[in-house]
Order: sequence, then C-alpha cells, then structure tokens
Amino acid sequence: LPGGTAAFAFATVDTLAPVITALHVGGVPRAGSPIQVQATVGAADTARVEFRTASGFVAAAVAAPFAITIPLPIDAASTTITAVAFDQVGNRSSAFEQTISVQADAPPTVTLTNLSNGFQVREGETLTFQVAAADDAALARVLFSAVGAATISTVHNVTGSQTTFTTTFNVPVPTSAASGQGLTIQAASVDALGQQSDP
Repeated sequence: LPGGTAAFAFATVDTLAPVITALHVGGVPRAGSPIQVQATVGAADTARVEFRTASGFVAAAVAAPFAITIPLPIDAASTTITAVAFDQVGNRSSAFEQTISVQADAPPTVTLTNLSNGFQVREGETLTFQVAAADDAALARVLFSAVGAATISTVHNVTGSQTTFTTTFNVPVPTSAASGQGLTIQAASVDALGQQSDP
C-alpha cells in the first residue's frame, strides 16, 4: 500500500517422510524362537515404526530405538519382515523389507549315566542315575522311567529357557523283587517346541 506497511504470515507444511535405512536383527533366528528387530530411521521427528511379517501386522515401536520382538515361524525356512516409519504429522516412509533365513530347531539330546557300582543290584538296594539333557534353544522337560524289578515314571520340568540341564534319579529296588528279574531304565528330554529326544 502506498506509504504503508504490510505483514504476511506463512506456515510451513512438513511433507518429508522418514526413511528407514536398515533393519538390525538380534538373537539367533531359529524356528519357533523370538528375535529382536530394530529399525534405523534417519528422521528425528519419527513417531513410530510399524512391523509386519507374512502373517500380518505384528507390532509398532513408538520410541527410539524402534525395536520389537518378533516370534519366528516353526515350519518356514525364511521369513520377510516389513517396516514402515511414520513421523509426527503422519508422513509415511516407503516400506523397508528384509528376508531372514530361519534355522531349523534340532531335537534335544539326552545322556543317561549309571552312577551306581555295576549293573547288578540286590533287593532293597538303590540305583542312582544321572540324566544330562541339551537343546539348541530351550529345554522344557526331562523324562525318566524304570520298568521291571522297580517301577518309576517321573517328569522334571526345566524352567528359565535353559539349554543344558543335569539331574539325578534314584531307583529303589523293593525287597519283594524276584531274584534275577530285569530292570529297564529310560530317559528322554523335550524341548520348548515339543520335540523329544530318542529315549
């Protein structure tokens, strides 16, 4: 205006979407086991990162370092994880995909050791056996049984995602056991996926 002043106000609009540059995997990618997946995002105003697998939406991480835990499938050799980042105003990144090879979960193993002297026992005596179990992911149970001169069947639960476990079992032979009667001892282990060792 002639001889006057004019003031103008402008508001900027954020149209720049965040960019995911990498997905980092923590843990051993083993069938049926969880892994941690963390997205690397360059934008400082990132609000959340959504993660999906082939089966659909898994979860959203709403704070840095934008990491979640994803369970891996039991019966697949690989899985693809897709991540999408969103900023504070809703701008959406391009989907970032990463295919992860999944290791097969091996069945557990078990070792049975006789801690008693020899393989002959009298009526009324007790035999002691050591059972050592191992698994590549997590053990769930140890099974022990005796059939014949003595009868025992017991299950020992293994807690805390242990991959190795050792315990002992006692087999008391009753005084009523017939002379010369045999005794069969068996042990087995079961992992967290329900796979059982050979007895």
